[in-house]
This record gives sequence, C-alpha cells and structure tokens, in this order.
Amino acid sequence: MVAMVKRLSQYISSLFFKIFLAFWVILILTVGTALLIMQLSINTDHPLPDWARQELQRNAFMLHYGPPSDFPFLPPGFHNLLQPHSSTPSLILVSHTGEIVNATNMGRNRREIIRFILSNDKQKDPKLRILGTQRVVFGPQKVQLNGSSYLLYINRKISPEQMDALSHFQMRPETLIGMLVVFSLIACIMLAWHIAAPLKKLRNAANQIAMGDLSVKLPDIHRRDEVGQLAESLSQMSTTLSNAITNQQRLLSDISHELRSPLTRLNMAVALSNKRYGATKELQRIEREAERLEEMIRALLGLSRMQLDESKLEQQNLNELLEELTNDCQFEASQVGKTFILSNQGPEVIYCFPEALLSAVENLCRNAIKYASQTIELTIHHNARQLMFSVIDDGPGIPEDELKEIFRPFYRASEARDRDSGGVGLGLAIADWAVRQHGGRIEAKNRATQTGLSVTIYLPHRAR
Repeated sequence: MVAMVKRLSQYISSLFFKIFLAFWVILILTVGTALLIMQLSINTDHPLPDWARQELQRNAFMLHYGPPSDFPFLPPGFHNLLQPHSSTPSLILVSHTGEIVNATNMGRNRREIIRFILSNDKQKDPKLRILGTQRVVFGPQKVQLNGSSYLLYINRKISPEQMDALSHFQMRPETLIGMLVVFSLIACIMLAWHIAAPLKKLRNAANQIAMGDLSVKLPDIHRRDEVGQLAESLSQMSTTLSNAITNQQRLLSDISHELRSPLTRLNMAVALSNKRYGATKELQRIEREAERLEEMIRALLGLSRMQLDESKLEQQNLNELLEELTNDCQFEASQVGKTFILSNQGPEVIYCFPEALLSAVENLCRNAIKYASQTIELTIHHNARQLMFSVIDDGPGIPEDELKEIFRPFYRASEARDRDSGGVGLGLAIADWAVRQHGGRIEAKNRATQTGLSVTIYLPHRAR
C-alpha cells in the first residue's frame, strides 16, 4: 500500500502529469467559460431603456382607454397589435392567474418569451431581453381591462440604431473570443514558463560545464518532477567530473615530479660514463632520449600546473604582454634563417589569464617556427565580439582529417609534421587548454592559396 501511494505521488509530481493536467484544465475552462458567457449573454435581462418604457406606458394607456370589455371589439389598429407575425410591435397580455391571453402572438421565439415572462412578472422592475439580432421582448407593464388586471409585454423588432444602443449590455462575439484568447494565452505562458525557466538555467550551466568550467554552481531547483531529477543528475555528474579531472591532474603532476628524480640520476650516470669511457654512440642515444624525456616531463608539469591554476582574470596591456615573446620568436627564427612577423591590430588593453595566454601563443609560434619554410606571421585583430590571434606558416601543412586531432595530448601528426621533427606532442594540447580556460576556441586549417598551416585562437571579449 505504501509503495502504491509513493508511486502515485511520484506520478502526480511528474512533468508528464503536469502537462497532461494543464492541457485538460485549459481545455475544460476554455469551453466552460465560452458556454457560460454565451448563456449569460443570451439569457441576461437588461434594464429597460427609456424608449421601451415609454412604449410600454403608451400601449398600456391605449389598451386601457381604447377597447371595450372583450378583445374582439378592439378599436381600429388594436386588432393588428394582438395578431402574430405583425410588422408592428406584438402585444402580449398575461392575466392575474398567469395565463397568457394571446399565446399565439409570439412567433418563432415562443419558448424564450415564455421563459422571460415567467422570470419577469414584477411590474415595478421591468426588464428587456435580446432575442436575436433584431428582436427584443420587454415588460411587464400593468394594465386594467374591463375591471381585470393584466401584465403587458411587447415583442418587437428594433432598428439598428436601437440595437447599437443596447449592444453595451450584451457580450459581443469578438469580445468573447478575445477573452478566451487572453485566458488561454496566460495559461499557456504560465505552463511554458514553468517548464522552460528551469531548463534554461540548466542549459546555461551545462554550456559552462561543456566549456570546461566545472566549478560552475548548478541552480537550485526544488522540484520533484523530471526537471528536478535532471538538475540533481547534472549536479552529481558535474561533481563527479570535477573530482575525476582534479584527481587525474594531480596524479599527472605527481607522476611528473616523481619521474624527475630517476631522470636526474640517469643524466648523472650518463655524464659519469662519458667522462670515464668517452662519448659512445650508445651513450649519445641515451643522452638524447633523456633530454627528450626531460622536455616531456617539463611540458607535463606545465600542463598540469595550468589545469590546476585558479587565478583570476587580469587587465593587461597587449603590446607589453607580447613584447618579450615577440623578441624571442624573432631571434629564434633568425637563427634558422626564417622571418617572424608581428601584425598587431588588437585592442590596447585586454582581460586574460596572462600566463595561460602567453603559453598558448608561444606554443603556436614555436611550432610554426619549427615547421615553416621561410616566414611565420602572428596577426592579432578583433571585432565587437571576440579577439583573434592567428599564427600562419608556409610549411607543409597537415592532412585535413587530422586538423582536429592535433590538439590531443601526445598526438603524432603523420607525414611531414611528426615527433621526429622535435617536440613531445604537448604544445598544441597546452594551447588548447589555455584557450578553453578563457572560454574560447582554437582552430587549425590549411592555407587555401598556398602551402602552410594557419592556427587561430578565438577569445571572447571579457570584462573583469
């Protein structure tokens, strides 16, 4: 029994049930409101206007002083008034016993007129009811005929002007439609907001997680439906991912530190062997591999340090930030007979993580110097949305199917750009991580008109 109650409670709290119930409630209320307004509009009795009151009194006076005791001897003009289907107003008389004397004088609206008479028999408070687009019934008015009391009602057509004057008493079709549209619109907006608002918050948080910001705090959504369950699952996923990546980064850092000790001892042993036995081919090979291993560990430590870095954005002068790097790259390029060109059309001041941004640009520039044939160009430009750093070389380029893979750690590009040319396959991975730390992206593509590779960093304009 408890399990059934729990399952029923979960079902009632579910998003499916809320949507299903909301649509049914909206549908029922819309139809019910329409029927109610139409019924009230049709059957509502309105206060008697002056022209109708005067017409009642005038006809009551004529009946009282005009005809003799029996209706067959009515004076000229009154016979037509008491006959049905007349173009003139039809007079309806009701005796003190409630009997309608001339019940045939009601035309097509007989039932509606009878209901009006039964609900309006107080002469002190006469009313008017609209029967159609051009016909009304109104009354009563007390009249004395041959010593007996009757109630007089009038069923007649009215002019368009009179109908317009009465229209403010009646619910127009366009008003009814407008009310229904407004009601359904409000209900649908509330339902859509109830569903979409928390999903939008979750989407924004998920986008930040996708950008690599695992420190983002997911919104508190205290709901028992599927949206609340989704928020809870996303929160658990974010925490698990954050812990796993942090542990991985710390493990990588610890391993890199631990590898340095035996590597240092290895280098010392190689140096002693060279001193004692001379520089043999085997020792030279060991020395080269040790240097490569040292470079790899240094890169791993740099990557792990960047990943664990919790520094904040800083305001930096772009020219000053790149000055030392530019001088170093120009010097290194000149040493191998190449030319390094800087074209800076960026803003004067930017907000960034200085160490991470410098590391990214430096790795791209050194990578380009390594593979370029003659010229390396660093261009910086910006627009209203983002800042762009492009490093372009005239080297051999990369196969199209590997352009996205080169940013993975230790990835070895085939053919012309592989690890045999130097490096350990971490430079572009470090650049990619640094760019994602800024909330940006990095993209590589081969030059369209000539050989070479163009790698561009896109950073959003950020404020402190």
